[in-house]
Amino acid sequence: MYGQIILRDIFSLLNILLLVYLLTDGKLKIAAGEVSAYSYILCIGGLYFIRVMENGTELHIVYNYVTIVVIAMIIGHFLFQYNLRFSLLIGSVFLSIVLLGQLLSCTFLYPYSGETILAELSSKYQNSMIIISEIIIITINEQVRDFA
Repeated sequence: MYGQIILRDIFSLLNILLLVYLLTDGKLKIAAGEVSAYSYILCIGGLYFIRVMENGTELHIVYNYVTIVVIAMIIGHFLFQYNLRFSLLIGSVFLSIVLLGQLLSCTFLYPYSGETILAELSSKYQNSMIIISEIIIITINEQVRDFA
């Protein structure tokens, strides 16, 4: 149980860093002032703290998806000075990548016995599903970044 929460915390930080990487395109940036490194650390650290608190509580999974979009909007608007519509678009694209990764990992690792539901799987299967979904998210994120 605790190993799964720690694994989610680690991959939450990775997802935030992937969103930052996805939003750091110099071609799309509006000419604005330079943002200090302290602002980057404070923003990313604060968002990571929110995700860690969210992973520690047993919230409905919809709240995780909503916070992914909100985190993309905060990073895009406050760190990179994009308008909110563009940040919402990037957050939605990233959310669709996350959902695709989770869907594919559930499809590949779900034991088709017909007697269990996904929430009752052992932690070994759930940890493997998290790792596979994050690998898919990283791979597709690189392709989206190269495409844009």
